[in-house]
Amino acid sequence: MDFKITLVMKSGQSVDFTTIMNLTFTKERYTSHTLLSGKFISDKLYSEVRSVALYINGKEYHYGIPDKLEYNYCDGMGVYSFSSRGYSCALSYNQLTPGLYSDVTISSLLQSNILLPYVSYEETTSPINYVFVKDNDTMWDAACAFSRKYAGDYPYIYGANTVRVTRATLADKVIASSNIVSISQGQDYTKMISDLHMRDLNGEYNTYNLTNYKAFERSVTRHRHISFDRQWLSEPDEAMQSVLDYSMRGMRYKKVCYCGFSGEELRQPVSASSSGIEIASDEISKLMLKVSPEGVFTTLWFYEDGYTD
Repeated sequence: MDFKITLVMKSGQSVDFTTIMNLTFTKERYTSHTLLSGKFISDKLYSEVRSVALYINGKEYHYGIPDKLEYNYCDGMGVYSFSSRGYSCALSYNQLTPGLYSDVTISSLLQSNILLPYVSYEETTSPINYVFVKDNDTMWDAACAFSRKYAGDYPYIYGANTVRVTRATLADKVIASSNIVSISQGQDYTKMISDLHMRDLNGEYNTYNLTNYKAFERSVTRHRHISFDRQWLSEPDEAMQSVLDYSMRGMRYKKVCYCGFSGEELRQPVSASSSGIEIASDEISKLMLKVSPEGVFTTLWFYEDGYTD
């Protein structure tokens, strides 16, 4: 398995590095970008680094901003340490002009005001009637609203920097039990909202209320009050349900770690079984690849939550 880190300079020059000491690559279902960090050996210092990329067996998995980059020379050896977010992170801190966007696709919506470098969008088959971009909404917020209306789902990052709102068609991967390092199952109720109260157009909170029965069944009590959401002007219950669904992200999960890496993608179906825990064509919700002197290991998470039930 060939791993390559590429640094791209402001001038456009690119330099490849294959002597990698360690790296960690992460993608997650509800996160707007990939994450990459690590250390690699370099015989010289490079200035004005613009981008960091990760290639595995020639395929690009990460292309992003060098958020932190440090060169350290000690005992006759130069080492770069770095951390980087994929360029699609810009979706989370850029804002579209507030207002009503009619007859839009995910591409036309997110490229209406701002063109983000290196970010691409799924070509959805048909436009939706409208997306209302509220004050202080980020581009990722707008993508979430579009995805909910278009597919009843949550957007995710495919490849290095592509925003998808529907699941890509990917083959089911089977992990042999002999290759499994560990397998586990758990829960996380720390974000779950039990009751949501939304202000109506008169400023009152007694009109729109929604109880999360999954929280009720688990004895979780967490009330939240929100402003009226004009995104769902004719569907106030959907406005509240979208908040409850997001609050349940990752509430239950299964996790498997195996030796190696097979190029998995988010939402790819995977099957594995060991120690009484069975993963049966479940979609990948998070993946973490770790490379170190100990070897190459991939950990996959499979959520059971408001968007996967």
